[in-house]
Amino acid sequence: TTADGRMGRILGGRNLMPSLKLNDAWLKAMQPPAEGRMEVRDLSCPGLILRVTKAGIASWSARGAMVDGRYSRVTLGKYPTVGLAEARKRAVACRASVQGGDDPISEKRAKRAAGEAKRKARTVRERWQEWTDVASKAAMKGRGWSLAHSERVAWMLEKVVAPKLGNRPLAET
Repeated sequence: TTADGRMGRILGGRNLMPSLKLNDAWLKAMQPPAEGRMEVRDLSCPGLILRVTKAGIASWSARGAMVDGRYSRVTLGKYPTVGLAEARKRAVACRASVQGGDDPISEKRAKRAAGEAKRKARTVRERWQEWTDVASKAAMKGRGWSLAHSERVAWMLEKVVAPKLGNRPLAET
């Protein structure tokens, strides 16, 4: 038994519990481990795992073998936001897609990379500002805009362009 009297064994900072047939009553009564994290495998749904940290944060994950023999673990959501019945449905769907050849980890990484690239992409506002900076520097040398024109361009950016297009990636316009 663990320090708090529950069945299980501690291995490498993780409190590994035996597989259980999970139910709502058990989930509501569960206590977080004193140290590390606890993993509980559901006997009713192969591959469904509930992880609980010592801070009391519980999350569902599904584990399954991919076509190439590697194992994949996919996070399905946090408990109690995702209940037991919904976690089981998600686990079955996830395992089926993994066994069908999908690689959810690679898909997640690709989606994250695409989102990161989009966040790093220059916006219309940034490009407009670069353009006005170059034009105003040229104006200082007597080859560019007058001060009045520069002020009109700045006003147009803030009042007309920025509200509709300012934060959009330049590539999307």
